[in-house]
Amino acid sequence: MAESEGGEYVRQSAIEFILHPLDTPSAVPAPRCTHGSCILLARVFADFSGRPPSFFWSCATHRSSKGCTVHIDAARWSQAALRKQGWLWTKHGTSSATQADSGHNELSLKSSVSHHAPETVAKLSTLSDDKSNAQYFFDREATEFIMSLVLQHYGELSIASPSPIPYALFWGCPTLFESFLKRPQTSCPSEYGILADLDVRFRVMFEGWKVCNLNMCSADGLESMQSLMSHKHIGAVIIDPPFGIPLPALARSLHHVLLKQERQPLVCLILPYFLESAVTEFLPGLRMLDTRIGYSTHRKHPAVH
Repeated sequence: MAESEGGEYVRQSAIEFILHPLDTPSAVPAPRCTHGSCILLARVFADFSGRPPSFFWSCATHRSSKGCTVHIDAARWSQAALRKQGWLWTKHGTSSATQADSGHNELSLKSSVSHHAPETVAKLSTLSDDKSNAQYFFDREATEFIMSLVLQHYGELSIASPSPIPYALFWGCPTLFESFLKRPQTSCPSEYGILADLDVRFRVMFEGWKVCNLNMCSADGLESMQSLMSHKHIGAVIIDPPFGIPLPALARSLHHVLLKQERQPLVCLILPYFLESAVTEFLPGLRMLDTRIGYSTHRKHPAVH
């Protein structure tokens, strides 16, 4: 931050997400940190100095250096020789651990929580870092409303096309997934529900059901999700992204999830109302509903959306 002549504080720079052509063979492959594929960002200077943007790769899971220190200069990463060596540049120097697999961390965590997983999401000890993994679970009214949209949609799908039954993807929505599993239904049986969440504890809690790790920013884990499906059809995607997520990155990830879908699925995205213009810019097919969504675990704003 810097102070202007009038005494007001103005932002000197901002971080912007840069679309990276993942499907282009000639594109520079994204580096990886211990949390998966990184995303390409640009620091844009707004102080009228004429400085060009500064491009760098950063963690797709943590939006703060407290969660992950990976910070890779894009120009240096573009040098093929350096990529072959597998070096990463972080704020604390150079590291050779670029090819680390997040699967090892997940297995370790799964082992450590296997005997302490609660029976319900409501009893789970929530994570609290707003810049990486904060968890705010829907309250009962919000859960009932969103599930009514999903079930209504599946009822209509069963009439229009009785088979195959499309999958319902609950992306960052464990309370909805839990509610989905508890509801006896014929239009979309519980085995067609998929929970995508970065918290490995849900793999223990919902052991035996379809649970995967799918990053909203980088689409990392897409193949893992697809391996749970007996066919490619998706009927609904419900997304509760972390506040501050780059919407272009989320839109790109959603595009990859829904690639080659024959029917347009139901897509529900839960975000604050003041982001409507940004949502419609990057996800033009969505429209805002006049519905207040509350969270049972949000200390300051139990019903802020």
